[in-house]
Amino acid sequence: MIHFATAKSLAEANLVAASAEAKGDVAILAPNDGTARAIADAFTADSAVTSYVITGQDAEMASLKYIQDGKQSMTVWKDTSTLAKTTCDLVSSILGGSTPSTDTTYNNQTKDVPSVECAVTVVDKDKLAELIAAGSFDQAKIDAAK
Repeated sequence: MIHFATAKSLAEANLVAASAEAKGDVAILAPNDGTARAIADAFTADSAVTSYVITGQDAEMASLKYIQDGKQSMTVWKDTSTLAKTTCDLVSSILGGSTPSTDTTYNNQTKDVPSVECAVTVVDKDKLAELIAAGSFDQAKIDAAK
């Protein structure tokens, strides 16, 4: 995995190498929120980048703050309470001697593995406001994030 400082350095090096005309509108799909923030920091430091879209995943508090501040476009939130409940249901079924209920399969290059797919939530600025209002995220924790 790329370290966040490495991601920022690589973004800065690419910005230095690119002409001003090539920097106007930029889009990045980052593998996680830390990388998204690091690259966003490089973009905001370059005045030739007039706009950018950058996505991450994991809904880290620091990225929720970046989303509120307009520095990150969106993140993907996997509600851990949903993941935990689904996992407990699967384990309980197995320990009870039953075959757990699944809704999809994933091929691991050896066989199709029965799986349960949990919903994810795309969190942009508007959705973040909804989730804060619903109590899913704490505004004070977002404000305190670094």
